[in-house]
Amino acid sequence: MHLKSSDRLDPRVLAVLSVLEGVALFVIALIALPVFLGWLVPGLDPYLPYGWSRMRANTSVLILLSDLSLLLARQLRPALANHASRILGIFVFAIAAYTMAEFHDPQLWRIDGIIGSDSTPIQYSRPSVQACFGFMLIGAVLTSLRARGRSLGRLVDLCTLLLGLFFFSYVGSMVLEGSGNTGRNLWYHLAPQSFLCLGLITFLVFYRRSRYGIFSVLLEAGIGGKMARVATPAAIALPFLIDTSQIEIRRFQLLPDTYAIAVVPSTVAILAFLLVLILARRSGQLEDAIRELTLRDELTHLYNRRGFLALAEQSLRHTVRDGFPFSVIFIDVDNLKETNDALGHDVGSQLLKDIARLLDSTFRESDVIGRVGGDEFIVALRADEARLANAILRLEEATTAANDHPSRRYEISFSLGHVTRTNPEDTLDRLIEVADNRMYQAKREKRVERPNAMYLVRDV
Repeated sequence: MHLKSSDRLDPRVLAVLSVLEGVALFVIALIALPVFLGWLVPGLDPYLPYGWSRMRANTSVLILLSDLSLLLARQLRPALANHASRILGIFVFAIAAYTMAEFHDPQLWRIDGIIGSDSTPIQYSRPSVQACFGFMLIGAVLTSLRARGRSLGRLVDLCTLLLGLFFFSYVGSMVLEGSGNTGRNLWYHLAPQSFLCLGLITFLVFYRRSRYGIFSVLLEAGIGGKMARVATPAAIALPFLIDTSQIEIRRFQLLPDTYAIAVVPSTVAILAFLLVLILARRSGQLEDAIRELTLRDELTHLYNRRGFLALAEQSLRHTVRDGFPFSVIFIDVDNLKETNDALGHDVGSQLLKDIARLLDSTFRESDVIGRVGGDEFIVALRADEARLANAILRLEEATTAANDHPSRRYEISFSLGHVTRTNPEDTLDRLIEVADNRMYQAKREKRVERPNAMYLVRDV
């Protein structure tokens, strides 16, 4: 069964982005609404912060319509709100397209002065051509924000990608203008407030579209999502940093032009190599974490059967190669069912965790400890019979000390069988079988000695 894309999204990432989404929607409205009212009611203009009137009336309308559309399209909104969101997207696209057409045909009916008059020349009273193009892309995406079909979905993803290209072109023009290079300036028609709102709307469109389209990998909880979230900021910032560095080096003549030009591909190569190393290292860490999850028992955090057999087999090969003795201990918990019936399954689970803790504290880190059944544990260790006897004695002493605790409601009791490898032909499976048989023999002898033992102590 395949998971839906929405089922693979990381809830922690979504929670953070949901908060940022609310903040962005509020900031956009906080900036654009006073500007819109200032154009609508000229008497309010003196009360606006200095320079806010640089945002044009049409721009404020487009920003507010986009903001409202995104607000209505939020998750868990009724169908009517989603339809209204699409209609607002159509209005954004239509107004932006008509405003762009006015630049090419002055005979068209002007919509620039509907909201408020402007004493500046006509071409400066409108959003720039670039801004109109950006709002056309925003409107196109808003009309089909949740598109999942192959053809329409890909078209909306393409518009979203072009919107990102458009916005970062503006960012690049800012960087170049700040460096004294105005040859490629696209920024001159866009007020800072408009630029901020446009950037926030672009972020919101990407975030919302990431729930449905090809960008959903950025929100996924798996390795791909985590890798994408690490690589994306670097991939976006890297070209701007390199371009800015080259401009500054040439402007201040820190290096000859030949070397300044050569610095760019060299820097790209080194930074790309570092990014590959970081991603590879992160991928390795995530792979190790996944491997651990597949080899560990969820309750006790010891190795499960699969993990134990794999690591114990490896330990046996190393032990045989180095010429050391090898031993196996098979442990079965006494009366786990009775403990569950008398005190509940939570207490039975705690009993298993207590035994796991005793095993983990008794044996060495190099010893392989696993829970291979509901109430069965195995230890594989590099030890001869003398060291094995000492280890079992330490385990029994630790168990006695744990049972002596006055607040304990149940007795920790188990039966064990052990074997030390003496025959070079003995495999791990054979050693486990012998230790298992000896454990059952010890359990039978214990039942003969204590036929009515329930291993339950007292209520506290």
